[in-house]
Amino acid sequence: MPDKSRNALFWTLAVILTFVGSFVQRQYNRENPVKEVISINGTKIHYFLPKIYTVDNPQPVLFFVKNKKISGFVKFSELYGGKSQHVIRLKRKGNFLYFRFKDIPVGKKIKYSVLFEMNGVKKVLSPGNMILTSVKSLPPGLNTARIFFLFLALLLGIRAGLESLNPVTDHLKYLISLTLLSFFIGGFILEGIRQYLWFHSLPGLLDISIFVYIKVLIVILFWTVAWFKVNKKRSYGIWVSIATILMFLVYLTPPGFQ
Repeated sequence: MPDKSRNALFWTLAVILTFVGSFVQRQYNRENPVKEVISINGTKIHYFLPKIYTVDNPQPVLFFVKNKKISGFVKFSELYGGKSQHVIRLKRKGNFLYFRFKDIPVGKKIKYSVLFEMNGVKKVLSPGNMILTSVKSLPPGLNTARIFFLFLALLLGIRAGLESLNPVTDHLKYLISLTLLSFFIGGFILEGIRQYLWFHSLPGLLDISIFVYIKVLIVILFWTVAWFKVNKKRSYGIWVSIATILMFLVYLTPPGFQ
């Protein structure tokens, strides 16, 4: 296959696989709210249950419930070591029922469930127990930059993996170098800044960051070994393939990059 055709084919496959991976990752993003719909006595309720709570900019959880006969409440407690359970009655404003968490310290995890009732019929929103993590707000643009560099690292890494199947050594070395740089910026530096600004506390950092960083360092290690193998031109194909697969799995599996 001519070099131009091969190059175009590899980049096309890399772009497709990157977008597929990004789509799958977003579908199972543990920070995404749960989006469902229930029906109670013929009235449909669409709802979004959050998994992230910003303590310095708390937003109410809203439910569009036009039927005034429907009411509800929220039960919540600390996920670890919380013995006492608290109850919040949903408030109404126009066609909306809503509630707002208050006074939750940064880095805490709570479990909560929401129940609607009407004419003696009760329904708990799915899933029964949601896990909510309390964090602080992030500076504008930080998350966008982090996602961009991780997306770029995944694209370049997949392209490097494809290149290793039919390699041009100089091209492969260049791709690995850019992959390492992008992944280090997005997965290590910007992810670290995000975790620190989110929690400002050791418990929160240890709860999430340590698992993410272990996986990040493993991926960086394999890409570094692959880079040295390519430079020495010795049996590098398997190292590039392993590094590509590991990064793809880290990107997709929680706790990972959301």
